[in-house]
Amino acid sequence: SPEDSEYTDTCWTTDRSGNPVLALWFDTLSAGGAGNSDVYAVSFPDGKPVSLPVPIYGIEATPVGEAMTSQVTVPETGYTETLDLNRWLTNYDKQMKEWNPDATPGPIYSEDGTLEWPAAPGQIDDFHYAESAEEGIVLRQYLYGTAHMDGMGDLVTTLSWEGGQPVVLKQEFEWYY
Repeated sequence: SPEDSEYTDTCWTTDRSGNPVLALWFDTLSAGGAGNSDVYAVSFPDGKPVSLPVPIYGIEATPVGEAMTSQVTVPETGYTETLDLNRWLTNYDKQMKEWNPDATPGPIYSEDGTLEWPAAPGQIDDFHYAESAEEGIVLRQYLYGTAHMDGMGDLVTTLSWEGGQPVVLKQEFEWYY
């Protein structure tokens, strides 16, 4: 319940028509203990509360090519960006060296020369963060390659509603470079 959550917040915002919407989010212990946020939105047509859908988005990614890039797409909206895995790996290696000075940086290849790691982002969590926006709410979903610790970025979606249906106002990836 929200009372048991360390991170609970609410906000009043509006839908596309300027009608009031109450949004509530609270953290949960899920995703292997990493935590997610349950997010709810309610409008009040005719003074009665009506639950609004808050969609969770997925991702699809092309295999990593020779240039160490991958096209990452949100299938529900068609939004696409290119992830530069060389740039991501440079930042990842820097962080690993801070934690473990003996860490071996760089990509990992199999004996036949096939890239084994890093992999294109293939996983995305439910929401891990929400905040109010001028209209609607901003939601963040964590995405990663083969292991949860290989966080590659967040899918950031600004969501509102029109006629009770969700409308994406803005969507982008914030890569962990």
